[in-house]
Order: sequence, then structure tokens, then C-alpha cells
Amino acid sequence: MFGFEALPAGSNFIFSIQSDNSGLLEKVKNAIKGNQSLGKSKTAEFGQVEIKPIEPITQINSFDTDNEFVLVYAESNLCFFDESGQPTFQPTVEDLGLNAGKIEWAKSQIRTYSYAPWNGQRKTTSMQRHCILKGSVFYVKGASLDESSKYIGHYNSEGLGKVIYNPEFLKGIDISGESKLKINLDKVHSLGIEKGTITTPLSKLLEKKHLDSKIELITSQEIHKYVHHLVPKEYPKLKDVSASQWGNIRSIASREKSLKEIKEKLYDGKNAYLTHGVSFEKCWGKDGSRRLNDFKTIVSKVENLDAFGKEELKADLRIFISKFAAEMAKTYNKQ
Repeated sequence: MFGFEALPAGSNFIFSIQSDNSGLLEKVKNAIKGNQSLGKSKTAEFGQVEIKPIEPITQINSFDTDNEFVLVYAESNLCFFDESGQPTFQPTVEDLGLNAGKIEWAKSQIRTYSYAPWNGQRKTTSMQRHCILKGSVFYVKGASLDESSKYIGHYNSEGLGKVIYNPEFLKGIDISGESKLKINLDKVHSLGIEKGTITTPLSKLLEKKHLDSKIELITSQEIHKYVHHLVPKEYPKLKDVSASQWGNIRSIASREKSLKEIKEKLYDGKNAYLTHGVSFEKCWGKDGSRRLNDFKTIVSKVENLDAFGKEELKADLRIFISKFAAEMAKTYNKQ
């Protein structure tokens, strides 16, 4: 099986249909009203929508520049072809619906986007569209205007090619450059499916994976905090431990299967690595076992960490010890 990526239920979108034939426009309006099925995976109960007419939206006003320049704003994606029939991201002034002027690319801001639209009737994709992305702005010097907006380029029937000339929201206030219009975000209820009881094997597996990813993040954050912030300030003696010592600690932590076994091999058990022999005499036992006590303190603090107030959200101590030792060896690199 494969996964789905879908727009959540409850999403709202606004679209418009335009035509010079008012009779045809009314027929289209009546045909699309009501419940419809859109997109793919309809048999899996995806794509159910309700289409209903709304009041006309207020048109955006244009501002005057005394024929000094024209700002061409892409209200939808724009698709152009050059003289040889190849897609192009460098339209001419005529392509932008203007009779004269020169495009100043340094003052323009465009982004590009390519996609292949899905044809629901033919059950396949159509030819790929190479578009200038909606929201792009062209600065055309020395151009004049006859209308405030129009459709340009290709694939107008698919909604591409709508531009607005000198839209009011691009006009700055005096010399500050700040837009006259403000964006006010409406507070909406959260979309999607409400959280339910986790009962199925799949839901339990996904919950476990989600929990594991949180634990992995907490563990990484703790490693970074101790190696780069707390060790230099509170446990500076650990900076003097050689890379070979940290390598042996990492090896023990990676090899043993449980935290109890790791502690016994490192410092709790008889003949533990850090509490006897050459390692203890030349490193961990020096200065009143300062390094050993610092290391045990760090392990204890991470073990008792109560992240987000939830018992199950704790750093994985086995991974912490292994990666902490590896990072200490790389960061302070004492041979």
C-alpha cells in the first residue's frame, strides 16, 4: 500500500469563472453548483466538495504612476512561449499585455514553478506547464495603461494568465515603502479529523513512531546542551578526557543491550571500565575522581529529565551516552 497526501476536510477555497458569453456562463454556473467530486482517489472517499456561489468580491483598485512605470502583478500563474514555441521565463513587454516600455529585471521579482495538471476525464496528466509563479511582479519602465487587469499568456481556460496592473497593495506610503493595506488573519477552527481513541494496530504503530521521533529530538537536544554549553561551564575537567577514552565509552554503550548493563560496565559493576585499572589511575580517578563524578552526574540528570511533564518523554539514555561520548571526542579531540 501507499500513503496519501490530501487537503484536510473543512478547507475553503474561492475561485471565479469569467466569460464574454453571459448565457454560457450561466450554464456553467448551474452545472458546477452543489456536491461534486474532485481530484483522485474518489473510490477511497476522497474529493467530496460542495460548490456554492458567493457575493462578488471587491475589485482591487489601481494607482497612477503618470506613465513613469507599470507594475505587473501575477494574480495567477503565468505561462509563456517564445518565438520558437519553447516555454520561457523571460516574457516580452508585449507578452505582459503592454504596448511599450522596457522590463527592468533588477527591480522585478519573479519565481518559477513547473507542474503537470491531472486530467480527470482522461485519467492521466497533461503536458507539463512551466510557469512564472503567482505573486511575481514585473517592473516595466515607460509603459502606459489602458485597463487595470487582463488575461495574458497561455492556458487562460485553466485559470492561468491573470494579471493586475499597478495594484493598490503594491503602492508604498510616501517613501517608507510600507504597503497601504494590512493583512488581518481570521481566526478559524482547526481543520481535519478530530483526535480519537487509538485502538487499531496501525494507529498504535504510528503513535509509537511519533513518540520515538520526539524522544530522538529530546536526546539530541540534551547532547547538544551538555557538549557545547554545560561541559565548558560546569564540567570543564571532562574536556581533558582523551578521544580514546570516549571511544571506549561509546563502544560499551553501543554494545550493551540495557541501561543497567551499561552502568555496570562503566562504573557500577566490579572491575568497571571507569573505576579500575589504567583508565581510573590516569584519567577518571584523578583530582578526587572529579571527572568520574561529573560524568555520573550528567548521566543521572539526563536519566531523571522529565521533558514536557510526561514520564514517557525522556531522553534515550543508552543513545545519549553513546552519542555524547562521540561528540565529546570530536569536539575536544584530546589524544
